[in-house]
Amino acid sequence: STALDIRLSAYVPSTSEVEMYFRTTAADDARSVKELVWTPFNDDGSPDTAVKPIDDDQTFKEYQYSDSSLTPFTAFQIKLVMKGTNSAYPPRVKDLRGIALAI
Repeated sequence: STALDIRLSAYVPSTSEVEMYFRTTAADDARSVKELVWTPFNDDGSPDTAVKPIDDDQTFKEYQYSDSSLTPFTAFQIKLVMKGTNSAYPPRVKDLRGIALAI
């Protein structure tokens, strides 16, 4: 594959944010995947398009993270970082989907 498309549904209040990172490896790479560096989507871990936060505690919105300029790979890992300034209102995630594409 040469591209990643990651989607998730998340409730992210205005006091929180969600960042997404990935790392890829090829079959002929002798290094362990644990030795590889995490790469943020869109240079800072942000989604492809900005999603307006909602503070109603029930609305989940679709977030998309993608990169189509990757070197060919056979395996990938993703890391989801959820941050917030108010521990009473943490971000929540459901329906996480990841697809590797050969573009």
